[in-house]
Amino acid sequence: MAEAQKIASPLTLRLKRTMPFPRERVFAAFSQQEQMNQWMCRDAKNHEIRYTKFDFRVGGGFDLEIRTPNGQVYAMRNTYLEIVKPEKIKFSWSYEHLGPDGKRSDDGLEGTLVTFQFHDRQGSTEIELTHELLPNAKQVEDHQRGWTGCLDSLSELLSKLPA
Repeated sequence: MAEAQKIASPLTLRLKRTMPFPRERVFAAFSQQEQMNQWMCRDAKNHEIRYTKFDFRVGGGFDLEIRTPNGQVYAMRNTYLEIVKPEKIKFSWSYEHLGPDGKRSDDGLEGTLVTFQFHDRQGSTEIELTHELLPNAKQVEDHQRGWTGCLDSLSELLSKLPA
């Protein structure tokens, strides 16, 4: 029983951001690979991102590799669990972390869930992000920084696209 008490409860990260763009336009930035490639995991400008899969349908998903300048690789594996156009997208969020030597690090992540909800706010869109089942406060902090950067990149992309 003492061992069970040492296991922390999973944590949830919640972020909200309102963007001055119609909900359909924001949703398209998630559903089209050429747009998503310009903002997803683009929180650090010096990371190289390469998609190995993009299949926008329930049961499909997106896989990508993030390479950092120091040779770290984050191999992301995500499966779409729910898609309600243009209101909601839910997917699993997992990754494997490989060091510069190609060996697996023990700080990967499995079994977390990400939900984006898109609320129409009179022509603007409120994005509500929920990232569930994070194992510890460091993962919450890391993902808050990452998702904030992603949303910054998304806003930048949408401001450049034709209306």
